[in-house]
Formats: sequence, C-alpha cells, structure tokens
Amino acid sequence: MISATATRIPALGRYRVYTPVSSQDNNNIILTIRDTNATLIGHITLDRDWRSIHPDELESIVIARYCQYEPTEMEPEGFYVLLIEWISNIAYRVQVPDKSISKEHWADLKPEWKLITLA
Repeated sequence: MISATATRIPALGRYRVYTPVSSQDNNNIILTIRDTNATLIGHITLDRDWRSIHPDELESIVIARYCQYEPTEMEPEGFYVLLIEWISNIAYRVQVPDKSISKEHWADLKPEWKLITLA
C-alpha cells in the first residue's frame, strides 16, 4: 500500500489524452497527454482495446520525484507518474508516460490527496 502523505505532494491527478499521434502496431496507439489548459505534457502508449473503453480523462499517481542537479527549461524538476484504473476501489497499474511531468504541469492538474492501494 502506498500512502499519498508519504510523498508530501498531492498524489492523484487527472489528465486528458487526445487523438493518437501514431500507431505502433494494430494493438497499441501513442496518444498525447495534455493538462487542463490543453498544454502538451508528453505521450503515452496504450493498448487500443483498453483505450476504447476508458474516458478521455484518466487518473495518474505520483510514483517518484524527478530532479536533476541543475534543472533546465527542457528538463525541469517534476514527477514520474503512473496511469491507473480503478476496479472495486483498487488502483491497478496501466502504463507510464514517456517522460516526467513538471511540477507546474502537475499543479495545473489540480491533484488531490488520496490513500492509494495498488494491486
């Protein structure tokens, strides 16, 4: 069990995925991830069948902090997140985006505190 309070940051956020930017094959698609202002955050590869039955607004949790010795504009401090889905009040791992999410983008998602149990 992972406690959101252990990270000292709001651990649950929602972002939107949009139309595919490409297909890797018949089973997977690559989608853009955008914050609430439609600003590009990154990309995520998802199973085509899984994606077809889930809403555009997906939930993610913080799993680690990203920090360079000297953050740059291209690689600011941020968080690694994990896309999850809920089944009977249990969060299941789905996928991770292609890069970390900046602290500013995470704040734009208006994350909330929540105790998360992963299966």
